[in-house]
Amino acid sequence: PRKNHEQVLRWYLRGNFAENLVIVGNLGWNSGKLRELLLKSIDENQGKILWLREIDDRKLKNLIQESSIGICASHVEGYDLPLREFLYHGKPVVASDIPAHRDETLNTALDLIHFFVLNDDSSFDRAITRARSSMKKKQTNLHLKTWKEAAERFADLLKNLD
Repeated sequence: PRKNHEQVLRWYLRGNFAENLVIVGNLGWNSGKLRELLLKSIDENQGKILWLREIDDRKLKNLIQESSIGICASHVEGYDLPLREFLYHGKPVVASDIPAHRDETLNTALDLIHFFVLNDDSSFDRAITRARSSMKKKQTNLHLKTWKEAAERFADLLKNLD
């Protein structure tokens, strides 16, 4: 539920899109209602909505490269690696306007991030429209930190707490 798939599904089901909606991830906690809605939507839209679970990194990378727009609609997020992966591949992203999506490390890619207000379907529609108009693929200056770099930065932050 924190990933906000319900709002994304509601948007997709209202439209008539040539693109498929691909949702990647396993079922989270407290998701019974969402699971029912998702499975019903998949059945009713025969092949237009895909739910991929337990996919490997190579397949995920291919999906991101083949996508037209990334959607990162979470209510709450820590780092949001998928957002950064979409940006790294030059894909426009529709993102909820939450602190994790306003991280200063994303400033070099702000022209590809299209924010929307959570639970506001018209704001989501406008963000999708802006993202579609910026679909020209381009490489960004976004640097994805390695695990080593992230660990070193975290260690530095801990040292400075004294």
